[in-house]
Amino acid sequence: MPELPEVEATRRMIAESITGLVVKDVCAIEQGGGPRTGLFDDIIICEDQSEESIRAALKGKQVDNLGRKGKQMWINFSNDTATKKKKKIASGAENDVTSLLIHLGMTGALLVNGKAGIKYKNFDVKDPVWPPRFAKLTITFANNTSLAFVDPRRLGRVLLRVNNVNDTNPVAGLAPDAFNDDLCPIRVHEICSKTTAPMKALLLDQHRLVSGVGNWVCDDVLYHCGIHPEASGNSLQLEDVHRLVQSLQHICREACSVDADHDKFPKHWLFHSRWRKGAKGQETLPDGRVAMFSTVAGRTTCHIPAAQKKTSGGGLPNKAKNTTKVPRQNAPNVPGKKGVQNKRKRRAPDASEVSAALQTIADASPKVPQRRGKPKKTAAVKRTAKKPVPAPQPQAKVGKARARVSRRATSKRSVDREGTTTEGGGGEGEIDTTADVRRNKRARVQKPPLLPIPGTRRSSRRIQQPPNQTV
Repeated sequence: MPELPEVEATRRMIAESITGLVVKDVCAIEQGGGPRTGLFDDIIICEDQSEESIRAALKGKQVDNLGRKGKQMWINFSNDTATKKKKKIASGAENDVTSLLIHLGMTGALLVNGKAGIKYKNFDVKDPVWPPRFAKLTITFANNTSLAFVDPRRLGRVLLRVNNVNDTNPVAGLAPDAFNDDLCPIRVHEICSKTTAPMKALLLDQHRLVSGVGNWVCDDVLYHCGIHPEASGNSLQLEDVHRLVQSLQHICREACSVDADHDKFPKHWLFHSRWRKGAKGQETLPDGRVAMFSTVAGRTTCHIPAAQKKTSGGGLPNKAKNTTKVPRQNAPNVPGKKGVQNKRKRRAPDASEVSAALQTIADASPKVPQRRGKPKKTAAVKRTAKKPVPAPQPQAKVGKARARVSRRATSKRSVDREGTTTEGGGGEGEIDTTADVRRNKRARVQKPPLLPIPGTRRSSRRIQQPPNQTV
């Protein structure tokens, strides 16, 4: 896309070719054999203009000069001397200037017959036939010199303005030019400090910091000053802004000095490597460093991680820089983790150091004056004294439940061998048969044995057998 260096080189080339010439004819119909040949392109020549209005506004006018701000370029036309004398124009109307405002878009170009056009990186107009293909507007001058505006993608714009073009949009709303205007670092820092937008988005905005900066210029400027494209505007310090302004002026000055011929750009510029995006989203530079590609502000962005960081020199994202050095704390020694420091052994303090520290604390603590006499009782003490102290409750006897159970066991009725029963036990001539009763109880609940099934090894279910039958 044509950026400030390409537009400035175009302005210089056109100024050398048509300054002082008088317009002989104007053709606002597309020429050159394109798909829209013979049609008026109302997308490029917009604002309700027509072929007749463009011809009437420019025919017979003389080219005074050419101007540029940012990516906008214009040609100033005025009435030539012979026309002024012939029509006897009033003195108030003699200074009327008609300007043809041109924006090249992404693939637009201004060509002069017989001269080579500006060479772009991915787009070059080399058409030996005149008028060239996709010619949207052709102006012929008195010496048969022709100027044509071509745009295959129809993203450029051609507008008409009267009198001072700087007082009307879109030129009036542009930020200071990155090449012609003096940039104040304090003003740039003030604008950056009020936003958290990434620096690439701020530089690409033609109405905030500067105008004329495009994608490749922005990447090279941020690379030269060491600022990461994703660094927020409010993270930059004043010294960072000074480097930014110096890099911006240096890139624009060097590119314009060679008429935007990218083959003559310095070899260390990022421009030569940003067009070769690898399969993994990175490219290795000749010096061994890696160039990474990402998308910032909706545009493909190239940066060098080794030279552009979001920390010191590149801004902290959404935070101001903290220059206070914080002592590093020792991390516990955790086996199996990389980068963990061993815990530093601390020396035990001596007795003299402990006593000195205690004395320092005692001297620093405020001294409370002591009162003479007995201390007065406070309300809380009086309320506590009035409350009666509850009497201790008697503790429950230990083993009471066990004693009750034992008494029940000893009071059970005993059965003697002769069938007589006695209360209690342990008297003379009496026998306690409690053990015999338990034995008989176990015998009654004993399960019958299993009977084998004839011819098999399995046992059948239990069968009740007579008490004296042998199995």
